Amino acid sequence: MYSANGDKDLYRAENDGSNPRRVLSVPNPIGGPIIACPQVSPDAAQLRYTVFGDMQSTPTIWGIGMDGSNAQPLFANQNVAMRCGVWSPDGRLYAFHRWDGSRWNLWAVREVGNTIVPRRMQQPVQLTFGPLSYESSTFSRDSKTLYALGIDQQGELAAYTQNSGQSTPYLQGISASYVAFSRDGQWVAYVAYPEGTLWRSRIDGSERRQLTFPPMVAMLPRWSPDAKLIVFATMSGVGGMIGGPASIYLVPADGGNPMLLVAGGFNDPTWSPDGASIAYAGCPKGTDECQGESVVRILDIKTMGSRTIPGSTDFWSPRWSPDGKHLVALGADRHSLWLYSFAKSSWMKLPSATQVFDWPEWSRDSRYVYSIGKNEDIIRINISNRRPELVLRMKDIPRTGWWGDWFGITPDDRILLLRSKGGEDLYAFDLKDH
Repeated sequence: MYSANGDKDLYRAENDGSNPRRVLSVPNPIGGPIIACPQVSPDAAQLRYTVFGDMQSTPTIWGIGMDGSNAQPLFANQNVAMRCGVWSPDGRLYAFHRWDGSRWNLWAVREVGNTIVPRRMQQPVQLTFGPLSYESSTFSRDSKTLYALGIDQQGELAAYTQNSGQSTPYLQGISASYVAFSRDGQWVAYVAYPEGTLWRSRIDGSERRQLTFPPMVAMLPRWSPDAKLIVFATMSGVGGMIGGPASIYLVPADGGNPMLLVAGGFNDPTWSPDGASIAYAGCPKGTDECQGESVVRILDIKTMGSRTIPGSTDFWSPRWSPDGKHLVALGADRHSLWLYSFAKSSWMKLPSATQVFDWPEWSRDSRYVYSIGKNEDIIRINISNRRPELVLRMKDIPRTGWWGDWFGITPDDRILLLRSKGGEDLYAFDLKDH
């Protein structure tokens, strides 16, 4: 079995690859569902596969006949992310990975009967309870042992001096990403990794307070200019941590219930310097992967109305300059970086010596735009002369996170990275009385 055509079609073929036959197809919108991890049952009567959804749903495991008939989810009425199951060679157990909110655990179910979804299927049993996240499982030939790759997801927050590359742990080396600072540099907000909870504290780590709780998974927090509010986005489609497209929320820095500002596939909120507006980007049709449809909008905090910035079709990740004069945004293909002038009401493509951009970030004096560039190096572009400069080479720095290339900038202009602290090991689980 194999998937093809952008993982939209599932095929079966002979052992030598001859006589391929399409078994099923999934809808094909941009960012739509894809097929992964196809597995044929030991008796070759059926197959199961994982559907990674359209960013508005969690991964699910489906069963289907070998002729492509009777496709249905393996576990009904469970809005929990499950993926990539494997049968034991004797056909008596089916093991799979299930998301618990911060990691993938191993689960298994006893097989009874030979239908797509066994009529007397027992309830699945949890085999692992962390602290590792388990991937890539397989059974031994005698069906008595289950092997899986155990991954320690912990990271260490570190600050790197520009150009020299010297580093020190930051905030006591906590495992956190998406770090943001208040305008006065006295407060910090961050998202704990891998839990996905939003926290704030003083710059020295004191007065620490948790602001969001599972199942909500936060990303990209930004402080209001008066340091009283934090705007952030929810993460969508990452490990099935949260259902629905990304949305934007506002929470008091002293704690309270997050208030929904914008729902339906929007992300990357960024405050105006006067605190009256929030710029953000995303897809009007409510999906996260919508090339050719994403736009940059500005939300008026008082009226709660939004307007689209003309000429921003295809643009992502807006960032408002601290002096309020510009926005910078990524092109949809992340091969271009665009500068918007509020005075001229126009966009300008910034010249580059790189082929890719990601995670744009302004310097505190608004003179530079930082970004991930070619070879994952951090560069900055001087806004006055439009010249790119190398800031930090990251080739040999092991990093982790939901997307391992995130970086931030401290108030004293050091580069923040979440470097990998954990590792990967192969584990064997002895199965008894199955």
